[in-house]
Amino acid sequence: MKLLALQHDDYDDAGSIIEWAIRNNHSLDTVLLTKGGKLPSSLDFDILFIMGGTMNVYEEYKFPWLAEEKVFIKKTVDAGKIAIGFCLGGQLLAVALGGKVTGNTELEAGWRIVNFNKTAQEHPVLSVFGKNAVIFQWHSDTFSVLPENALLVASNDACAHHGFIYGNKVYAFQFHLELTYQMAYYFARELEKGGEKGMFVQSGEKIRKQHKHIKTNNKLMFDLLDRLASNNFVK
Repeated sequence: MKLLALQHDDYDDAGSIIEWAIRNNHSLDTVLLTKGGKLPSSLDFDILFIMGGTMNVYEEYKFPWLAEEKVFIKKTVDAGKIAIGFCLGGQLLAVALGGKVTGNTELEAGWRIVNFNKTAQEHPVLSVFGKNAVIFQWHSDTFSVLPENALLVASNDACAHHGFIYGNKVYAFQFHLELTYQMAYYFARELEKGGEKGMFVQSGEKIRKQHKHIKTNNKLMFDLLDRLASNNFVK
C-alpha cells in the first residue's frame, strides 16, 4: 500500500506508523508542511495520516498552508480514501468535514484513560481498544462540534469528544496513539520547560516513569492498522 503522512512539527512525525509500514513493506511518504513541503497534486495513496502539531486549526493567519491542507483533506475523504488524524490531525479532519474546533475546558497532557463507547466496542477496527485504554495526550483544543453524520467513539473526564468516525474510512482521534519512546521523552521535556500545570496535566517525571504504556500504545496502533488493511477498507 501507499501511505502519506502530513507532518506539522519536526518532532511530531508518523511515529510508530513508520515501523508498521516497514514491517509490512508499505511505502510511506511524508510532507513536512512547516518546512515548505508541498501537498501532492494527485491522490495516489491508500491511507492518509494527519499528525499532530503545536498550531491551532484556526490559525491560518499564521500558517496559510492550513487552508490548503483542509481542502486536501476534504478531497481525500470525498475520494473514498482512508484518513486517520491524531490530535491536531483529528481536529483538521473535524473542520474539513464541517465540524467545529474550540478550546477544551482544561489542558490535558500525559498518560490518561480514554473510554470507548458501544459504537467503538462493536466496530470491526476500533474494538481493538476494548472498553478503555491508557493513551498519551497533549491538547488544549478539541473538536467540540462533530461533523454531520459523524459518530462519537471515545471520551474521558477531561474531554467529551476524544474520537469520532465518519463513514467507515475516517478516524479522528484527539490522542497521540502514534507515540514512540523518543516522542514521549520530548513531550515530557517540553512540558517541563513550559511549566504547564492543571488537574489533567502530568509532570514530565511521571510521563517518563510510565513509559510501559508506549509498548501497549504501539501494539494498539499496529492492531488497528492491521485490521484496516485486512478488512479491505482500502478498496
